[in-house]
Order: sequence, then C-alpha cells, then structure tokens
Amino acid sequence: PVEGENYEPLKFSETLSFGTHLNLELCFNRLSVVGQLGYYWWHPYRAIQESPTLPEVYANYMEYHNEHYIYNRIGYRYRLRSGLVISLIGKTQLFKIQFTELGIGYSF
Repeated sequence: PVEGENYEPLKFSETLSFGTHLNLELCFNRLSVVGQLGYYWWHPYRAIQESPTLPEVYANYMEYHNEHYIYNRIGYRYRLRSGLVISLIGKTQLFKIQFTELGIGYSF
C-alpha cells in the first residue's frame, strides 16, 4: 500500500481467473517434461490495472505481472514406483516467470 492511501481489500470472487490450456507431457520412463500453453478468458487484474485511481507504482507492477492473457507452464514431473508423483513447474506469462511450484501427488 502507498502511505496515506486507503484501499478496500479485494473480495475472493474479485481475485478469481478462468482459463483453458493445452497440455503436453513427454514421458521418458518415470521422468516427464511438462509444457502447457493457456489463455485467460477472465482475468480480473486487467480491470484493476485500468482503474484511474490506481497509483502508478501499482499500475507498473500490474503491467509487468499481468499484461497478457496468455500463460505458460513448463517443468518436470517424476513418478516414483510407489505411485507418488513429484513435480517442479514454473508459471510464466509470455516467458516472464511469475512463480515456481513444487507439487506432490499420487497416481493410481
């Protein structure tokens, strides 16, 4: 927050985004390379970014992190013999990294 400025916190429903993606998984025994290309049909930050009352520092942040409706996920997935699946995947928007996720799952 900017000092001296008061902003209403966003409601949970105002932070949701909706998208679809194409998934590609290249398997090499138990190791696989995962790639996804997705498109946000609804991305609420676009409307927030265009707000005339948004301070410039926030507008620049929003522009850098949410400027595109296209997103990518690229990473690795490893399947253990016990059925556990471990993944390390990075999410980007047009190859600007936003975050990296470490996942653990179970495969039947």
